[in-house]
Formats: sequence, structure tokens, C-alpha cells
Amino acid sequence: MIRLLRPALVAFLLFASAAIAREAPSSATGVDETFFRVELDSQRVGTLHSQRVEGDDRVMTRERMSMTLGRNGTRLTISSDQRQEETLDGQPLSFASRTDAAGSISEWEGSIGKDGSLQVNVSRGQAPRQESMPWPSGALLSEGLRLAQARHGFAAGTTYQLKAFDMDGLQPYSIDVVVRKAVELDINGHREKLIPVEQTLHFPRGTTSSTSWVRRDGTLRRSLLPIMGLELTMTACDRACDQDALEETDVLAATLTRAPRPLTLPERHQPLELLLEAKGAATDALGTLGEVPGQQIRPDGDSGRYRLRIDPTGDTGTAPGPDDLRATRWLQSDDPAIQRFARESSAGKQNAAGIMLALERAVRVHISNKSLRVGYASASETLHSREGDCTEHALLLAALARASGIPARVATGLVYTDRYAGQRDVFIPHAWVQAWVDGRWRGYDAALNGIDSGHLAIGVGDGDPYRYYQGMSVLGNLTILEAGAPR
Repeated sequence: MIRLLRPALVAFLLFASAAIAREAPSSATGVDETFFRVELDSQRVGTLHSQRVEGDDRVMTRERMSMTLGRNGTRLTISSDQRQEETLDGQPLSFASRTDAAGSISEWEGSIGKDGSLQVNVSRGQAPRQESMPWPSGALLSEGLRLAQARHGFAAGTTYQLKAFDMDGLQPYSIDVVVRKAVELDINGHREKLIPVEQTLHFPRGTTSSTSWVRRDGTLRRSLLPIMGLELTMTACDRACDQDALEETDVLAATLTRAPRPLTLPERHQPLELLLEAKGAATDALGTLGEVPGQQIRPDGDSGRYRLRIDPTGDTGTAPGPDDLRATRWLQSDDPAIQRFARESSAGKQNAAGIMLALERAVRVHISNKSLRVGYASASETLHSREGDCTEHALLLAALARASGIPARVATGLVYTDRYAGQRDVFIPHAWVQAWVDGRWRGYDAALNGIDSGHLAIGVGDGDPYRYYQGMSVLGNLTILEAGAPR
């Protein structure tokens, strides 16, 4: 089961808090701090603690978040600690980020030079890396965003755009902001008059929207994100809320999509056509499903529905480029241990098809502990831990393919199963690999017994979880009305 929800939820908590202005600290202390209660469909799942400290020549912002989610009886705790330093006028100086997803730890430290360069040290499991890139022109961190929003103000009808920097994805993203008319909300038992601020966050691989409610001085009091058919909210509270008991919540249940009928194994070995219906933002995302090799989508007349054809043999699609072979922060194909494992696992195979089948089998055997307990582990981490579920299988297999000179991508979406978590005939979140073999993109699934037409891909990428925003709007908002042979 793919951890789409983990990066999606973490991303919202970090981006939502960074993308809205905070109250400036008092001159007496130079320190401002706020606690937030994090809820998923009104169930308390965690807290976020935000601090802003103003010194003589710079501002430090720190955000610490902890969240515990349930997945089919398994509890997964995620914590994140982000720190940013900026000048008093909002120019970025440095940042650091640490995420611990059930023991899978990722750390970044970045510094912005006077020449506009960004130097980053990335540590993830057994594979530390150093990266250098230009700082995106105009991209802001927390203090810069606060100052920019203060300049625009909170008058109803105000619209503007900001450019922010995603410290975990190491990429810029834009934010469209619309200020609405003030309303009254209940915040921790007290009525407050707050200003709704709607935000649309545009990332390279997808768009997500949220709403924040602020006081007239810009103090954030509540944020909301519709995600995977659920509502994720963050509400300001006092320090004592950090000690409140967590409530049981199972995010997996919201991501399951029922099949209209049982799908037999023989028919899943042939092309399959699904009649899809979506609600909300998922409707716009359906059109992109046809961009995935092996999938073709067309409107079903004027009904507002779509017919998706899935071919398990894959398709040519867009030919691979250099990015489909390079090592990344999550697919460390340049790791000597990854390269050695790839060579040993595919010894004697003479072509890409044989190598991929050998690697698929090797990953299936190597990951001996099939577990939902892992947060989101990179290929190198999984090679050493030998633990994980479909995401760990997919990332390790993609890295091994690239280490073998075979272009590969990580596909994320849904897969059909006849039973899961006490339910029958459902599509569940999943991840697998598409590799360029014999002139076409072909699917490989090391977590299951290979590829069939029950694999519905929402998107493909390089394994970076922060590129999965396409799935945020689709999961929980998709209905499969019919399934059968293509017309």
C-alpha cells in the first residue's frame, strides 16, 4: 500500500503553516509561539508547535509536528522538525528539516550563498548526499511569506500570488491567494471573527487547495485541507493541548475504492475498461490518467464520466530521457551496495526483459518482512532493512533497474484485490514500477505477483513522495461504476 497519505498529510501541515502570515512577535520578548491541534475528520491525530524568534539581524522560524495515524490496525507515528533562518526583511539564509516516519529518517540542511547558490546536505539512511543548485529566483521562506502577506493585507477580495520554497522537495511552488469576507468560527469553545484566506498550491506534479482563517493581524487560527475524501484541520490551541490524548483513526478506509463486481484473474490478464466518476478536484485529475503509458482515457459522452482503458502489456508513451536513469534522493542507483545487488541478482541475463524479471523476483524475496510499519523508506534504506510494503518494493526495484542501465519510473495509484482489511473486491492504494523494455514501458510489481490490468496508475515519477499531489484529489473521491472488456 503506497504511502501517498504520509507525504500528503505532512506536506499540508508544513506548507499550510508556512503559507500564511503569523503574528509578529512583541518587541518585549522577540518570541512568538503557537500550538495547533491536528485533526483528521474531527479525530485528534497530532499537534504542531510553531515558534518565531527575532534577533538583531535575523529571524528564526521553527515548526515541530507529530502525528499518529492508523492503517489497518497498524499505528504509524510521523514527526517533523523544520527550522529556517532569514534576514529581517525576509531574505532566505538557511534551513534544516528532519522527518521521522516510523523510524525512516530523512534530514536536510541547506544554506543560500551570497552568489545565489543553494548547498544542501541530504542524509537518508545509509546514503548521505550533497547537492548544489541555484536558489529559485524570488522563492521565499516563512518570514518572507509573512512579510509579503502583511503588505497585501486582508481586505476581502484581495488576490495575489506568492512563490515559496518546499524544503523537503527542494523545489519552488507558487501559491494563489484569495481573501474572503470575515466570518465567525468557534475556536476551542470561543467565537472569533476570522478572515478566510483560500490558497491554491501549485507543485510540479499537481495542485492542492486549502483554506486558512486568520485574525486581522494575520494570526493563523485554523487551516483546512480536503484530502482523500477526508478533512484535515489544524486549529490553534493552548500549550496544554499538546498533552491531549490521540484518537483512533484509520486513514486507509477512506482511500479504498470499491470495484463494481469481482474481477477474475483471466480477465485481468487482458485489457480492461473502467467507467469512472469523480467528485470535486478529482474530476480535473481524471484527464491526466491517459498520460500514463498503457492507459487511454476518453469522456463517456456528455455524462461527465470517463472510460479508462488499461493494457497490462504497457505502451510506448513518452520515450525515456536522462532523468529516467539518474540517481535521486530516493532512488540511489549510484549506491555501490545497490549496484552490487543489481549485478548479482541479474547475473547471466542478456537483455532488459530478463534483467527486469530477475530483479523483480530478487526484490520480492529480499524484502522478507512485509510490513505496514515503515513510514517511507528509500531504496538504500530498504536494501539494508529488508522491510516494507509496496512503496519500498517499488523504490528498490526502480533503483536496481536504473543501476542496471534500464530507464525506470515509480507508478502510484490503485490496484484491485479480491479481499483486504475485511472488505471484498476493492481497489487499494499501491505502487509499482514501469521500466523501458523492448521499446515500450512495461509494468513490474515486486510486491504482488506481477502486473495485470487491475493496476490503475494515477501518475509516475522518481519516487519522491512530494511529487504525489495528483493522488491527493483522486483518492477517496473516485467511483468505479463498470468494469469489463474494452468496447
